[in-house]
Order: sequence, then structure tokens, then C-alpha cells
Amino acid sequence: MGKTYCVLGGGGSFGIHTALYLLDHAAPKKVIGVGRNLLRAEPFSLGIERRRGFEYHARHVTYELDLLLKLLDEERPQVIINYAAQGEGAASWENSWRYFETNAVGLTRLCEELMKRDWLERFIHIGTSEIYGSVSEPARE
Repeated sequence: MGKTYCVLGGGGSFGIHTALYLLDHAAPKKVIGVGRNLLRAEPFSLGIERRRGFEYHARHVTYELDLLLKLLDEERPQVIINYAAQGEGAASWENSWRYFETNAVGLTRLCEELMKRDWLERFIHIGTSEIYGSVSEPARE
């Protein structure tokens, strides 16, 4: 049987598309989406809530880490893909502490806890589009 995957930031567009890809191409045992809010209705969810092998949980990585870790310890995903971040640059201008609290402190607390879990095979962190700021020309990677 396949692996269990967890997609943090699973209620956003990248998280939903990643979960759909895993369901279609990875032959998973289960794909768990986790987001800070309840899953939005179609068309935003792309109907993923009806897909066999998918489940969604609302947990806030920064403020509900204990609840998130309880869920992860129960489900024991072998792979966690993290999109959970404060990504909007403009939102961080007025309350920059929110960006720092989520993207630095929250991520560090999560990773320190995950390092203690022997069931985790891989943690994949996806950075935000605003991490290096705006550019005048498209970035070449």
C-alpha cells in the first residue's frame, strides 16, 4: 500500500493542486490536507473533498500546534509537504510580526517537534513567493 501524505497549507490553491496530483499519481494510502481555515466550497476546493483517499482538517500551524501534532501523531504521514506560510508581502508591512511569527517562529517550532517523530521520512518545505521581495524582471531559476 502507498504512503500517507500530509499537505500543510492544504486549503490554498497550491496545496489543493498538490493533493490532487498526489491522489492521481502517487497511489497514496491517504492524502491529508491541513489548513488554517475550513475548506472553501467549490469552485475553490476543486471538489477535492469528494475524492476517495482525501481528508481535510482545519488546524492553525502557529496557534494550534498541539492540535496539529496530535493529528499528525495519529495519522503518522511518511511525507509532509509544507505550504503553510504568511506569503503576502503587503500584509506584512503593517504587522510585520505576523510574517515573522508564522514563517520563522511557527516553522521552527513545527520542525523541532517533527524531528522527534520516527515515522516521518521526508519534510518538504515550499517557500513563499515574497521571501526575497519583488523583482523588476522575471527570475531565472
